[in-house]
Amino acid sequence: MGKDESENRFSTQRIETLIDGIFAIAMTLLVFNIKLPERAEIADGAALSASLAVLGPHFVAFGQSFLLLSFFELS
Repeated sequence: MGKDESENRFSTQRIETLIDGIFAIAMTLLVFNIKLPERAEIADGAALSASLAVLGPHFVAFGQSFLLLSFFELS
């Protein structure tokens, strides 16, 4: 194994690709924290608004976590 071959084996591009994949998986897993209400619970527009209001903090946490992960990804 020559010097050129060992440099290709441990190049930073491979590590960067691995980290990109890890961040992509972490960002995808954030969505699983948001649980939608049952369809039977939503009878009219007011019930839909109330259900979305209850989910509001989950959407905010999702947005903040997604932005935080994207900032780490870019740095």
